Amino acid sequence: MPGMLDSLLDVGCAAAATRGLMRMTGNPRFAWDCRRRLLEGWAETVLGVDAADLAAKRNAPIAEEGALTDRHLDSEALERLASAYETMIADADREIPDDPMQQLIVASRAVYGSWMSDKACAYRRLHGLDSLKGTAVTVQAMAYGNKGTGSGAGVALFP
Repeated sequence: MPGMLDSLLDVGCAAAATRGLMRMTGNPRFAWDCRRRLLEGWAETVLGVDAADLAAKRNAPIAEEGALTDRHLDSEALERLASAYETMIADADREIPDDPMQQLIVASRAVYGSWMSDKACAYRRLHGLDSLKGTAVTVQAMAYGNKGTGSGAGVALFP
């Protein structure tokens, strides 16, 4: 049921992992994009930060750089955006764990919690699935759908 439950990208992309991705790939833009995706998703899904507030933070460097979208931001702009998200999280007296396993546990709980969101309840009602009692969380190795046209990740559902 794609889109029914919340999801988080790049869980485990702590500060140390971001530096490691830079060293491993030689691509700081890619590494900072992974970090900002985690922070953005974490703020919205785990911490409940309003999506409009996150969009405003994301749109600021897009406007400053004259970029079309966040896909057109360079590594320095993405680093500043990640820092802005970190500040937003800290200013709300919240945090994101540095430990990847702790991130996974907290993220999984947030996804499970989205089972009763308005969106998920409406989806089940519209599709005659009101009798379903729960869900599962899928943890997938990072496939880096943001690394270029030759990368991606997705879900296939079969009847």
